[in-house]
Amino acid sequence: MNEGVIKFDLKHTFKKLDINREVEILESVRMPLFYLRLIGEKDGIGYGNVSIKVSQKSFLISGTQTGSKEFLGKSGYALVKDYDLKSFQVISLGEVKPSSESLTHAALYEILDINCVIHIHSEPLWETALKSDIAATSKDVEYGSPQMVKQIKELASTNKLNEGILVTKGHKDGLFFFSDTPSLALKNLLKFSSKLLI
Repeated sequence: MNEGVIKFDLKHTFKKLDINREVEILESVRMPLFYLRLIGEKDGIGYGNVSIKVSQKSFLISGTQTGSKEFLGKSGYALVKDYDLKSFQVISLGEVKPSSESLTHAALYEILDINCVIHIHSEPLWETALKSDIAATSKDVEYGSPQMVKQIKELASTNKLNEGILVTKGHKDGLFFFSDTPSLALKNLLKFSSKLLI
């Protein structure tokens, strides 16, 4: 199993973050997802992450393998200061390394006009998404890989990401929700989740 393994070239500086507002916003979004078990830990492997854009090339993202924690606080987030999708490199700082999905978040920020990305795991929602016409990556594309970034670019060029949802066929149970604001991204997720109740 290679879940949660960082696949990009990471240059990380361990340092306390001086960021408060963005942390508070992400905690308010992450908490209900944790209680709904859309973010958590299974078989010792953490899953799910959240991020918010800070500037043109930087964003705050939950740290790798933090899924089991109810509250993260500043010590549970990393600031991606810069990244390069071509060389597959991330420059970050924080008390924890950034999520292994950081460059998937980066690709969505770079290609779309959004400010928040939520990544969850849910078998029922994943299966529902696979049966719909929601934007999806191919079965042979692994999480956090250059191929994932390439497919996101291809999907964006066809306007298939306009609904704010992406399902990853090759990353079992994985879905991404994204929007202009964290509250809208969460609203998209909850609205999609309600389809299971119909």
